[in-house]
Amino acid sequence: MIESYNIKVSSNKIARVIAKNVWGALRGLATFSQLIWASPDNKVRINHTEIEDSPRFSHRGILVDTARHYIPVAVLLRNLDAMEFNKFNVLHWHIIDDQSFPYQSNTFPELHNQAAYSSYHTYSSASVAEVIEHARLRGIRVIPEIGTPRHTYSIGRSHPELIIRCNGSKRADDILNPATNKTYAFLENLYTEISEVFRDKYIHIGMNDFDMSCWKTNEAVSNYMKKSGLVLMSQMARYYVTRIQKLIEKTAKNAIVWEDPLDIGVKMHRRTVIVQVYKNWKRDPIGTVVRQEYRVIDSTCWNTSSVPSPDAWKTDYLCDPHKFPGSILDYDLVVGGEMLHWGMQIGSSNFFGSLWPRAAAVAERLWSTKSTRDLDDAIFRLEEQRCRMIMLGIPSSPVIPGYCREEYDGYFRPSSSASKYTSSAAMMYIALACIFDLLSQFFTGHDYGEYPHSAEPS
Repeated sequence: MIESYNIKVSSNKIARVIAKNVWGALRGLATFSQLIWASPDNKVRINHTEIEDSPRFSHRGILVDTARHYIPVAVLLRNLDAMEFNKFNVLHWHIIDDQSFPYQSNTFPELHNQAAYSSYHTYSSASVAEVIEHARLRGIRVIPEIGTPRHTYSIGRSHPELIIRCNGSKRADDILNPATNKTYAFLENLYTEISEVFRDKYIHIGMNDFDMSCWKTNEAVSNYMKKSGLVLMSQMARYYVTRIQKLIEKTAKNAIVWEDPLDIGVKMHRRTVIVQVYKNWKRDPIGTVVRQEYRVIDSTCWNTSSVPSPDAWKTDYLCDPHKFPGSILDYDLVVGGEMLHWGMQIGSSNFFGSLWPRAAAVAERLWSTKSTRDLDDAIFRLEEQRCRMIMLGIPSSPVIPGYCREEYDGYFRPSSSASKYTSSAAMMYIALACIFDLLSQFFTGHDYGEYPHSAEPS
């Protein structure tokens, strides 16, 4: 996905957005929309300028959790509009977890039938396809996460034979049984379906909270280890991770995995695996993984469930994926970053306000140069971006005391004279949004491509 572009606004009132492909043109139009401003007499203005721009990182994503709380499709689609407006290019869809299994599987319909919150709180094949296509037309990849072996209690609702019971526990734990071929046969069929539904070349396979204490106390696992000559629990974990990797490779996909397997000494295929790092309490979390020659997605700083304060965006803005000492080759292994929008306390009612405009600060960090770090400059850009998003109908929380013209009550009453105060600027933004759609739909044959080869280890 080549996203570079040039913008030239000449003194003779001619504006050009120049790009090598549709994705660069979309990013250029997003910037062009930010150059527009309304004068006091409500005329749309744009200054003479020349811009040559390209992203610093190829992976700029947001994780959305739809398992802890169901997020309606309309909200997901609107959020994709917001992501495009802020030049994000990856939706990491954490679609299932312990609490619910809202994905409607054609291979295993019993999963959502027994583990969705209700028959209404599900994502049909048509809904998933709509999200994927809406994202594609905005230059956004959709990467699904079907995580194991933990966070699988919802799977056990319909497939208790796959979930092991810890010794002394009165209920099945939320961890898959690594000692039975039934587990791998089930996952092979599920991942095969997921690989056919989601067109991206990567599947996120989870592996976070990799607690082996339950395996250690389970008789079936202990017997399997003795039979297979496995002595350490880390060997059992390595066996499980290796088999899951092979299942993913069998679907012609590559894997993204949370960092937890590395913490217990499990080695993975460096060519086909990207490690997502989130444990910000560890010393040098990114550098530790990079020095093992794995490609990395950084999520150590960006989590909407942490630091719930008005100034949280400042921490988000100053956090840099290259915050570890390393060489140019080390830095090339960092493909980008993601903001984590976990759903423990996030539902459709507070989805946007808790994410935006904090995510806009992350978007700028992942797109702009490392030297772009001035908080005094950034705070006004962020507040202006918030007002633009409100103009486009995307709820966004305030950054500093002040106001947006679009928040004036009259703006929401088309019949009032006050609505004319911002109508021309609003119409310009709406027109640009329509151009986004038309331009991307014109290039329906364009696909995303892969990560740059410079980001792959030798």
